[in-house]
Amino acid sequence: MKKIASFIIGSALAAGAIAQTADPTMVVTMKNGKTFEYNIPEIEHVTFHTEGSSIPDNPNQKYETTVTEAWTKTGDQLGLQFPAYARDICVAGDYLLVLDNTIAYDATAKIKAYNKYTGEFVKDVAIYEGGWNGPRSYTWTLSSDEAGNFAMGRLNSGGAGFWMDSYTDIDAMPTNPFKLGASEVPENSGRRMQLLGNIFSGKGLVCTTSSHFYGVTPMQGQYCTWNMTDGVPTTAEPEIGSYPAQWHHAIVQRQSLDDETLYVTYTDESTYPNDPFDTWDNLHGAHFAVYTPGSAAPSLEMDPKCFKYRILDANVFFIKNARYYFTLQMGYSTGTSPMCTALYDITGDGALLTRLPPTTATTRFLNLQTMYHPTTTV
Repeated sequence: MKKIASFIIGSALAAGAIAQTADPTMVVTMKNGKTFEYNIPEIEHVTFHTEGSSIPDNPNQKYETTVTEAWTKTGDQLGLQFPAYARDICVAGDYLLVLDNTIAYDATAKIKAYNKYTGEFVKDVAIYEGGWNGPRSYTWTLSSDEAGNFAMGRLNSGGAGFWMDSYTDIDAMPTNPFKLGASEVPENSGRRMQLLGNIFSGKGLVCTTSSHFYGVTPMQGQYCTWNMTDGVPTTAEPEIGSYPAQWHHAIVQRQSLDDETLYVTYTDESTYPNDPFDTWDNLHGAHFAVYTPGSAAPSLEMDPKCFKYRILDANVFFIKNARYYFTLQMGYSTGTSPMCTALYDITGDGALLTRLPPTTATTRFLNLQTMYHPTTTV
């Protein structure tokens, strides 16, 4: 006998509507007409078997994925005050949120909420001043958790410290679980931020990346994590982790509350901008690694040739049993190189070792410079 599927049934059903019925039962009818009746609250585990080959519970397989455009609007069409400088975006519930702020840290900065399905403007989300000294001056990053809450983080640059405004919804007044001084977190913490679980109820986690927005000096690879319980961090100061590399800018993303696997995207620009012009097209400063802190196993890395010179932003996400890596990339020249997005199927660790270049069928580019978004099969 080979196991083809296995799942727990008792606890899930006992908590649901079926268990509210008096003496709920499950009746199995065979082809010969015989029936077998089972008391559902007493069922804990069901396993199916077959004489054929086994099929794993989490198949490590490739998926054919179609990427389609939902809608496209320019920053001007979205009504952004600073369409060329929006600091960050995230999706929380039914809303696309855009941090409408500029490099000059304008006092009129807003968090703008749009219908994520249509792009229709909904409202400006209030930025609470809550004791901030220059409250909007370092508002930098937006992120949402798995329950639809969201938060705006302050970049620890120029002695600002790391602060965070947390919202349960777009109409809520935010709370401030973090008000840390510049010396309590690494320099440039809050460049990117990730929220896991539920940052208001039960367990949650905050992860921030420390890296440059711009700068010529490489930084030691660092990131910060806080565990949250019912909206309160278990410790005020973070647990500071290190990745064995130096970088100029980076995004560190943890897989889940229960899995410490890290997805580390970083760019090394140590020789920029002094490389000879004729080498620009062949230079690759971007890296992507899967890394488990404390593990003796080496990190898995994709070949840098899979990417353009730098990765500006990135996100790993899951659909069913498939794992994908979405990136915003750019070539060597910040003045003339076009930006593009690239989607990679990284289901299974073997995908990271295949090292297929982006010209193969495993990835397609959507050219943001010309705003051309075809329906793409990956």
